[in-house]
Amino acid sequence: MKVELIPIAFTNITIATIIFIKLKNKITTVTTLTALVWKEGNQYVSKCPELEVASCGDTLEEALENLKEAVELYIENAKELGMLEDELEAVFSKKFITTFEVTI
Repeated sequence: MKVELIPIAFTNITIATIIFIKLKNKITTVTTLTALVWKEGNQYVSKCPELEVASCGDTLEEALENLKEAVELYIENAKELGMLEDELEAVFSKKFITTFEVTI
């Protein structure tokens, strides 16, 4: 996955698309989540604000791939613990992303 880095404090990049896939008689849901990515030193930090899951990588692409893996593991664990329904409320609620200025 090739991603162009936009020079702003946070970059909004979607990880997936909402679709339903029938795979071996099992319905799988794929949804769009938000990825905030920024550079800290020599690393890129990535965070999914809907689930409060974060990761990092040496490149923007690696940070996003690592975040996707971390989110998938988080969801798998939430399923096993019976907490998935609570997490899905945050995922599917209406989102508003904006910027604001502060004096520094």
